[in-house]
Amino acid sequence: MHQQTLHLQPEDNTLLQNLCGYHNEYITTIEHHFSVQINHRGFNFKIQGEKPQVEQATQTLKALYKNAKSTPFNRKQIHLTMLDNSNGATQSADNHSAKSDIHKGITIEVNKKPIKITTPNQIAYLKALQNKNNTITFAIGPAGTGKTFLAIVMALKMLKEEKYKRIILTRPVVEAGEQLGFLPGDLIEKTFPYLQPLYDAMYQIINKQEVHKMIENNIIEIVPLAFMRGRTLSESFIILDEAQNTTNEQMKMFLTRVGYDSKVAITGDSTQLDIPAEKSGLNSAQSILKNIEGIDFIHLQPQDVRRHKIVQLITQAYEGHAKQ
Repeated sequence: MHQQTLHLQPEDNTLLQNLCGYHNEYITTIEHHFSVQINHRGFNFKIQGEKPQVEQATQTLKALYKNAKSTPFNRKQIHLTMLDNSNGATQSADNHSAKSDIHKGITIEVNKKPIKITTPNQIAYLKALQNKNNTITFAIGPAGTGKTFLAIVMALKMLKEEKYKRIILTRPVVEAGEQLGFLPGDLIEKTFPYLQPLYDAMYQIINKQEVHKMIENNIIEIVPLAFMRGRTLSESFIILDEAQNTTNEQMKMFLTRVGYDSKVAITGDSTQLDIPAEKSGLNSAQSILKNIEGIDFIHLQPQDVRRHKIVQLITQAYEGHAKQ
């Protein structure tokens, strides 16, 4: 059993109250997350448990107190800070990321909104998207690892920097079999329910009015994969989402749409297939394209999940079950 003491400074009762939460609820959350025991009297804290977990819990308390303001924290802020100080935030990223980046993280700013990325695999993903020598980056991993969100962040950032003239977002509409003609309404009305996750990701970064204005001006295009056939996409940042549900033919069709001065991000989760695994274009691409220069594959893991902790636990449980 390891024990560590911590004295928080400067002593501010409002900041301390916001750190601890109502009836010490945030202290209890931190205890459960790191499997430690935390006792405190005022600004003096005593943390007990296994040494690595004690150190992580101590760093979490320091980070939260440093960022405490006059308004209370919410559970998401507490959760993300704990993740930043957990084991997953200090593991290697398959040689894709420098050690200094792992500890300090990377902050991307879009529309004056800072977005901090701290896990090694996510940092590797951003570096791959920023790499001028990469035309196509595959991001493969479970739900909640930021595959689509981070691609959209980079797309918007590069659009604002005028590196690309437009953003094209697409995904296979498996539920409708991509035979959309029988559905009522125009193209947007037919496809909106299937493309809603892409809109949701955009709305987290820029407001709805700006998104729809850019769509009206054809700066952002959100379309089903079936509508990509026959096109050549130049000077664009192109994102193919839910790529695990593309067939081999669809994946080849999409990849051959890429024109000059374009960047492509392809995201998918090989464990969430709506088509037979042997027909998945994402699965095939990993073996067919692995040695092509200008194409990079980034594999995200359960420790990269940035949603509620239970999502991470669910992902790990299903992975463990699949290996049995």
